[in-house]
Amino acid sequence: MHLLAEEGLDAAQLARLARRLKRADVAIENAVERAVAELFVELPGAPAIAIESRQFADLPAEVALRLLGRAVTRVGDEGPVELGKLEALKTTLDEAQNSPKNRFRRTLAGAIVTLKDPQILVERAPPRRRKVLTKRRPGRPNDAKRR
Repeated sequence: MHLLAEEGLDAAQLARLARRLKRADVAIENAVERAVAELFVELPGAPAIAIESRQFADLPAEVALRLLGRAVTRVGDEGPVELGKLEALKTTLDEAQNSPKNRFRRTLAGAIVTLKDPQILVERAPPRRRKVLTKRRPGRPNDAKRR
């Protein structure tokens, strides 16, 4: 705190900065809520969401990132989405949207994200299969290691 105060960032300045960040966060969250209401199309049957890909590409980066995170969290079944992994997913999705092949399919937090122009589909990923690392020998107890 002493070094920050020498640079002009005392407790009062940090509190003001926190209030400003909170105000910006509320504005971004409101934009995300509007985007969810306008762009999410919940598909019948299995948990799945379709998002119009061109409208998604036109969103401000932070709004699009949070929107994608909401879709993965709503559809996936592996808990909260790690921000770094979500950012990497969005970067790769953005690159795919701008490429001539326009192909993309990745998993994150129990969801599969697929670019099928004109939509981004977010669907529940199938359960992972457990791989046997060693084979069981006849006549021995099953002590195979599993991943």
